[in-house]
Amino acid sequence: MRQPRTLSPSESLLRNPDGGAANLAAAPDTWFELTPRGKDERYDISMLGFTIAGPGLLSNLDRFGRALGQIQFASEVLDESGVLLDTLSLVRETISSESDWSRGIHAGTLADREVDSRGEGSRRARLRGNPAPAGSNPSAAQWTSPAFDLSYGSEIVAASWECGGLRDASASTTAAPAIELLTGKRRDGVSADWDPPRTIVSSSSAIERGYAELAPPAIGELYRWRIRLPYVDPGGSSRTGESAPRTATFYSLGAWIRLARPRWHFSSLAELLARGEAGPILSPGGWKDGTEDLLLLRVPFSIHLHGRSKEKLKARLTGGGLSYLTIHPDVDLRFEAV
Repeated sequence: MRQPRTLSPSESLLRNPDGGAANLAAAPDTWFELTPRGKDERYDISMLGFTIAGPGLLSNLDRFGRALGQIQFASEVLDESGVLLDTLSLVRETISSESDWSRGIHAGTLADREVDSRGEGSRRARLRGNPAPAGSNPSAAQWTSPAFDLSYGSEIVAASWECGGLRDASASTTAAPAIELLTGKRRDGVSADWDPPRTIVSSSSAIERGYAELAPPAIGELYRWRIRLPYVDPGGSSRTGESAPRTATFYSLGAWIRLARPRWHFSSLAELLARGEAGPILSPGGWKDGTEDLLLLRVPFSIHLHGRSKEKLKARLTGGGLSYLTIHPDVDLRFEAV
């Protein structure tokens, strides 16, 4: 039986997926990766170790060596919607509470709470169509959210949601909701100019995925959601004993926003040094027989990567004047039941 241990620096190096090389400076603009090797492995990362060398490195702290560049980190971590997303460069703004769902414009919808059907015993908030009288044939209900500021960036790159859909007797989703996204720009302190609504999902197969990438991203200063909830006749539902039409139910809806200034993008050696722990090793002329400078640096960093989900930590160097850059995270290896 394998035992938990700490990986050596050579084992935990971020490497080029094409060939396994570790020097990011030798392959600029290429994502180097670290991922657990087995499905039952978990990597607990607590620190990033950098070995950096290049001409004029320590005399040009406003850049990387003698040229402008950037060290960028990204992740592929499993979101609750079941999708691998870059949690280092994106932020998710989620509607999920009763107060969230209660705001906005309700046209035949209501926000309330139900006992959690997942067996947790708690009550969770939801958005659904108003109860309809038995024998009626109501039109689709609609909810439009308040306007939200795009505070951290200007691009929405994905949407995720949790929806309790309606199913027919064959267990296929029926009366699929539609999700629309509207983006706009401020005109004055009160009003805004809105672009035409963009349909994110409207089919049964799409709503079941719980996630959609936006290509191209939605761009603006403000955004708002619109959800259309068609009613289904009880005869078209798989629930027995129903006598009134009803709609699907939403529990959460999130916008994934690309950060304008990601915390894990470094545009100069000074930025990197400012994030490091005390005591970096700086060696002028300490590389290539005294022709280049050397820096050894450790930066606190925390992330957990699960092999069963194929999660990754990634980094790349864009531009810059470096001749050598390797990154070795401090990794504690653990094992999980899969």
